[in-house]
Amino acid sequence: MSNLRRERDEMLTHQQQESTTDAAHVRAVQRENVQLNLKLKSVLAELEEIRSQREHVGMQADNVTRLQVKQLAELSATVKALEVHLHHLVRIPRKLGRVRMILVLGYWVLGIWAIFTDIG
Repeated sequence: MSNLRRERDEMLTHQQQESTTDAAHVRAVQRENVQLNLKLKSVLAELEEIRSQREHVGMQADNVTRLQVKQLAELSATVKALEVHLHHLVRIPRKLGRVRMILVLGYWVLGIWAIFTDIG
């Protein structure tokens, strides 16, 4: 009987030790779980911030692209207008040359006419 009591006491002691060890292990796992949950929340918050920044940068890029397209169209229109103006400026000397030639011919014709009218 004393053997049974001794075995029972040993088993109870062993069970208490295992229970204490298990409880310590459970507490350690619970602490780790809390730490992992905090880390997960932190990572999720960071992910949301990065998504928000990416969306903001995308909107800014779209705005810049629209502005550049508008500026390019305006510059293209300005270049075309300047090309037309340059074309007209290039034609002015030619026109002036023709006007001079007409004036010279006109004076020549008038000179000849004056000669013929003086004779007659």
